Amino acid sequence: MKRAIVVAKYTEDISWLDELPSTIKVYVYDSSPGGNLEDLNKERREPYTYLTHMIEHYDKLDDLTIFCQGSPFDSVSKKKFMEIAVNCTQLHMPIARFQTDGAIANGSTDIGYLPIAKTLTKFFGIPPLNTVNWTHGAQFIVAKERILQYSKQALIDARQHSVDVMPIWGERHIFERMWDTIFGYEWHKKSGVDEK
Repeated sequence: MKRAIVVAKYTEDISWLDELPSTIKVYVYDSSPGGNLEDLNKERREPYTYLTHMIEHYDKLDDLTIFCQGSPFDSVSKKKFMEIAVNCTQLHMPIARFQTDGAIANGSTDIGYLPIAKTLTKFFGIPPLNTVNWTHGAQFIVAKERILQYSKQALIDARQHSVDVMPIWGERHIFERMWDTIFGYEWHKKSGVDEK
C-alpha cells in the first residue's frame, strides 16, 4: 500500500516529518515567503493546497494520502497523529473529529454563516444533511478511490470556488467543515464513531 502525506506549510517548523518512515512519500506545499507556493495568501493554504495536490496527482494518487497543516499538533497530540499516520489502513480515518453544534436542515440552513449545504450539493453532489461531522484542524486521511469518485474537473471547479469565496466567508473555514463529508460520508454513516 502506497502512502503519502501532503503538508500545507506556512512558516511552521516541519522537522517532525523526519520522524515518519521513509515509506511515506512527503509533499510539502510551502506558502511562506520564498516557498514553492509563496503567491498564496496564508489564509488560503489548506483547501487550495489540498485540492491542488489532488488535481495535479489525479492520475497517480497514492493509495492513502494524509492531508495536514504544517503544525498539526494543535488539533491532535503528536503521539496520536504519528501513530495513525504510520498505521493508517482504513479507507478514511480522520485524525481528529467531532460533530458540529450547528446543523443543515433541508439544504437551506447552513452552519453559522457558512454555505455548507449549497457547496456540498453544487460541487460534490451530496444531498442536504441534517448534521455534518467535521475534522478539527482540517486534517484527514483519504483513499485514492474516494478522491477519484469525483471528476478532475469537479475538483478544479471546487478549487476555483475556494478562491472565489475567500473574501466573503473564508474558504478555509468552509472546507474545514466539509472534508469529512466530501470523502467520508458513507464511512461516517456506518461508523457512528466520534473521536478527538
